[in-house]
Amino acid sequence: MYKFTFSTRFYLGVVFIIISLILGKATTALFFIYYQDPFLRWVSLAVYVLSWPLLFLGIWWAGREYYSQFKKYTSYQYYHQSLQRGTKKVYHKTKELGLQAIERSIDRSEIYSADEAFLTGTAAEVTPIAEIDHRPLGESREVGTKLKDLFYKLVHGELEKYSDWVTKVNPK
Repeated sequence: MYKFTFSTRFYLGVVFIIISLILGKATTALFFIYYQDPFLRWVSLAVYVLSWPLLFLGIWWAGREYYSQFKKYTSYQYYHQSLQRGTKKVYHKTKELGLQAIERSIDRSEIYSADEAFLTGTAAEVTPIAEIDHRPLGESREVGTKLKDLFYKLVHGELEKYSDWVTKVNPK
């Protein structure tokens, strides 16, 4: 999973929020404890009101950055880039199988005459395709099946060579 990274301004904003809340609670308590002393009452009230800009500034800095990070990682572009990275990994793994992979735009007629094809994706992982537009592809599923098996072993941590690609959630 991707780790959120925040700037110093974000953490400073969080500190401002905490300081403001602590000042607010402390001055409220002092206001009621020393209610009979007009000087301390007005000082606590002034400090309480002066803590508000810290609170607003902290909310602005921390909230704005958190929102931009949240927006970034819940956007279509982030997941599109993630899928591209996964597809590129499969693309580069074809070399290990002794195959040549070429990345280029293709015409629809080339798809219909392909010997085999496969899809990559989060849920599909690597899935060989049997037909396109109700037109069967070649009988061989050799390359797609090899890639599917390699990818399965890779994501389940069965290949020591790629252990850094896998984060075990519940290691046994």
